[in-house]
Amino acid sequence: MVLDVNENIVGMDSRLERLLSGLHIQSNDDVCIVGVCGLGGIGKTTIITALYNKISNQFQSTSFLTNVREESAKDSGLLKLQQQLLDDTLGVRGQLTLKNIHDRLSSKKVLISLDDIDNRRELEHLVGKHSWFGHGSRIIITTRKKYLLTTHGVDYMYEVDKLNDVEALQLFCSYAFKQQLPGKGYKDLSTQVVRYADGLPLALKVLGSLLFGKGVKDWKSELKKLQEVPNIEITNVLKISYDGLDHTQKIIFMDIACFFNGGHVEVVTQVLDGSRFKAESGINALVDRCLITISTDKKIEMHDSLIQMAKEIVYKECPNEPGERSRLWKHEDVCRLLTINTRNLCLKKLTRMNLDGSQQLIEMSEFSTMPNLEILFLSGCVNLETLPGDIHKLKHILRLHCNGYSKLTRFPKIKRNIGKLYTLVLDETTIKELPSSIELLQDLHHLYLNNCKNLESILDSICNLSSLRTLMLNGCSKLGKLPEDLERMPCLENFYLRSISCRLPSLSGLSHLRILCLDECNLIPRVIKRDNHLNALEKLSMGNCSLNEGRVLNKIFHLCSLKVLDLSGVFNTEEGGIFLNDMLVGISQMSNLRALCLSDCKKISQIPEIPASLRQLDVHCSIGTSLPPMHSLVNCLTSANQG
Repeated sequence: MVLDVNENIVGMDSRLERLLSGLHIQSNDDVCIVGVCGLGGIGKTTIITALYNKISNQFQSTSFLTNVREESAKDSGLLKLQQQLLDDTLGVRGQLTLKNIHDRLSSKKVLISLDDIDNRRELEHLVGKHSWFGHGSRIIITTRKKYLLTTHGVDYMYEVDKLNDVEALQLFCSYAFKQQLPGKGYKDLSTQVVRYADGLPLALKVLGSLLFGKGVKDWKSELKKLQEVPNIEITNVLKISYDGLDHTQKIIFMDIACFFNGGHVEVVTQVLDGSRFKAESGINALVDRCLITISTDKKIEMHDSLIQMAKEIVYKECPNEPGERSRLWKHEDVCRLLTINTRNLCLKKLTRMNLDGSQQLIEMSEFSTMPNLEILFLSGCVNLETLPGDIHKLKHILRLHCNGYSKLTRFPKIKRNIGKLYTLVLDETTIKELPSSIELLQDLHHLYLNNCKNLESILDSICNLSSLRTLMLNGCSKLGKLPEDLERMPCLENFYLRSISCRLPSLSGLSHLRILCLDECNLIPRVIKRDNHLNALEKLSMGNCSLNEGRVLNKIFHLCSLKVLDLSGVFNTEEGGIFLNDMLVGISQMSNLRALCLSDCKKISQIPEIPASLRQLDVHCSIGTSLPPMHSLVNCLTSANQG
């Protein structure tokens, strides 16, 4: 039996080749189950239909079950699918037990394709285990849920990727012009449609069919409409996956679509963890359902059609009144709502708001108008001069971003504990100091003050932030003083002080500190003491530091937990200019050190003995420097081979 495949197939050869390599079609010694997963509309059904037609004549019996998700949801749907499977492969009608199905099929070489599997029960009742089928049998499964393939133990998994630009244009043109190239005068318009569809075959087919036979004026009108309202036929297919998410997963999906697409997965996880979600689990669920992907550089990527679908769902919460929606991201909507003239408006449903880069926002209404706000982004609002003074009214706020808010000279006084504020970002603002009431933010985990060029002091009250885990003060060049009592911050794990010129206090009491950045600082022995209370420190960066005394390094070498040490560009300011290699002798004591950077160190003539644990050594641009002793390198190599 040959199944119907649309004649407008594009990019099929390379995809079939990958699938065939996983099927091992030439082998008759075993049973092979292959899973094909991907976003709705990506072309899974088309691919396995073409594959079925290509190889079905090599099997004793075949069966292709379409729309399994939809059919199994009907009355006795799963039973009917079982009966169809038996009828196709064995010519048997009537009810059979799973054991009977197994007994009948185990002696036959069969090809079975199950299209659009939605849950484990469907797999268990239709294809069970490898042992159900005879040698040489091949089972092909398509699903939007990658985890179903993993838990079922498929032998090979193929995730369908979107079409490249050339393939996408060819597919679109086959529907819009009934040829492989754009019609005269339509090239630029076709390129716009292809860019909008972003390689999704469903979108290319639907839009190509929609625009077929229409004039340039109609094309422009449809394209303009698509920017505002997604095509319903495309949305209905994509929304199936969204509807299958649980409540928390839907919230995470919507937040990524509206605010965090393209964000680093660790940063987004941290943000959503602050929202009291199990963010890692939720993000993994979206990956498993092919709703997002994680790139090689750890960025979250969501298809443009999904993003538009998500924003349309939010829009439909209240089409005519943005203030009744849960999320706001359009600057014109937000600015209209937050101007001083709308102070009496209460935006009770609003939980997330993104105003990053808004040039229009000059003044904000009181925070009391948005009592349930959880996430507020104001980064780069260069014309906004102040924050409302009633910040304590944000009882549910979890994350507040004001980085690049260049006219912000002061942070409002906090009148009572904002118990849920998890992250506060004030990078590149012009504030001179934080209010002493900052200590009331008892649940604050992350505080960012990078490149605040006017920041002059950090008050002692910051030491009362008992939950603070990250404090970033990189590039605060006017900072004249740090609290002497920083060691009272029991939870601090990440401390960044790059390019700080003021005298540093002792940091040795920070027993939970894992990362410490002291690049371009003036170091004296008191900063890190020899009492070794920094027993959790794993990474220490001292790039381009000036060492006033050689004893500074001697104390560092007692940090037995340290795994990464960056001494690039370090120089000694002592009179006489003692060579740094005389100060590095103790480095062999660091038994857990994995990476050591000594690049651009001008006064190292010989690298001394290094610990056997070392795996990376960077000495580029350290001219005239000799490598460590040979026996030291041999010890590292031996240790690496044993590990």
